[in-house]
Amino acid sequence: MNGIEATQRIRADWPTSAQPYIIAVTAYTSSGSRDRLLGAGMNDIVSKPVRLDVLRAALERAVLERTTQSSSITEPSTTVHPAEPVPEAMLNWAVLDEFMAAAGGGGSASARLFLAMYMEDIRQYLHTLQQHIEAREWEHVRRLAHSLASLSGQIGASLLPQYFYHLEKYCGTAPDAMLRGYLYQAQQEFEQIDKLLQKL
Repeated sequence: MNGIEATQRIRADWPTSAQPYIIAVTAYTSSGSRDRLLGAGMNDIVSKPVRLDVLRAALERAVLERTTQSSSITEPSTTVHPAEPVPEAMLNWAVLDEFMAAAGGGGSASARLFLAMYMEDIRQYLHTLQQHIEAREWEHVRRLAHSLASLSGQIGASLLPQYFYHLEKYCGTAPDAMLRGYLYQAQQEFEQIDKLLQKL
């Protein structure tokens, strides 16, 4: 199921009072693509690669509209909690709570859906980063690693951004084996974070 199909199902099946604010994150930003996404029921569009300031602005618009339309509704919780103890070094829970609150509230279905889509984007970018490293396309590696450091930091990842910073700094100068090592560490850390977030 792609994003358009998921949005259409949500709009059709969910009650009006529970409808989430849906932001499309896509590489297709032509006027026709935008019309198709908005016509499917999405509220806003953020283009890939995601820039932190653009994403923040989209989340602020979502929060503003949500507050305007639902000022009388009290969310049960805006804080996410781990299902079991985890190393503090893996995630900064305060940062993650802020991210989830901006996406609609930690306990809301819309926030959890947005987080799942956000994590899937990071996964796809990781795959693309690996391809650029294997092809030794260092400028692409540098730009994508920089974006991934920002994206992963936005959800409160503590160690993961460091691996991307190392890739950004050393690509093209360090031995390829070292870069592949940083990538492997980033992939492993990402998978651990993803498994943890799925338990929330």
